[in-house]
Amino acid sequence: MLHRIVPVLVAMVLIAAAGGGCSSTRTIRVQVPPRVDLHAYPTVGLVTFNSNGDSDLQRLSTQRFLQEIQAAQPGTRVIELGPEADVLASVHRQAWDDQTLHALKQSRGLDVIVLGQLDVTRARPKVEFSASTIWKAVNVRADVNAAMSARLIETATGATMWTDSSRLTATLASGSVNDHGGGTIGVRDSEAVYGDMIDRLVCDITDAFRPHYVTRTVPRDQVQTASAHD
Repeated sequence: MLHRIVPVLVAMVLIAAAGGGCSSTRTIRVQVPPRVDLHAYPTVGLVTFNSNGDSDLQRLSTQRFLQEIQAAQPGTRVIELGPEADVLASVHRQAWDDQTLHALKQSRGLDVIVLGQLDVTRARPKVEFSASTIWKAVNVRADVNAAMSARLIETATGATMWTDSSRLTATLASGSVNDHGGGTIGVRDSEAVYGDMIDRLVCDITDAFRPHYVTRTVPRDQVQTASAHD
């Protein structure tokens, strides 16, 4: 019986291979350009992110944002303008309006300006009670909420060319105690928590500046010339 099955299997394999070899199409991976191309703007002005937290969070969120967009689009010319109050005072203005934008374009040669905001709030500790016929326990958790937003404004027209936002929650500390006297307490380094949150938020909102890859099915004779624009 086996001597009959083997030739059949071999024939099936050869037919499948021949069919694959004769296929007129091929699946390839192509790069999709970023949705926002900063190279269209010769000079980008970056205002230090506002934050309801301390100045360290302002500086950290601004620097992480700068690192992300320059990693995504090397060669982008970015001028760090400093805190919002200082930038407005430099052109004798008090708000972000058309006159302010035009003044910054004239004085600093800026084509677009990036404004960002980071808000951090500590949530009320969450207390949960659990019970059974054997034991009772109390669980406590302390969370921190963070939200980040940013926008890209064209200085010549005042038009918003891009905007995005993201938010997340992280746990700073947690603990539990049961009626047997046992329990656990876990406390995380707050600086590490905030740093990780900012990294994740920045990565999320800068997605539009990064190229992506997609798979496409194209004719074999077009493999070398296929692009994401087709």
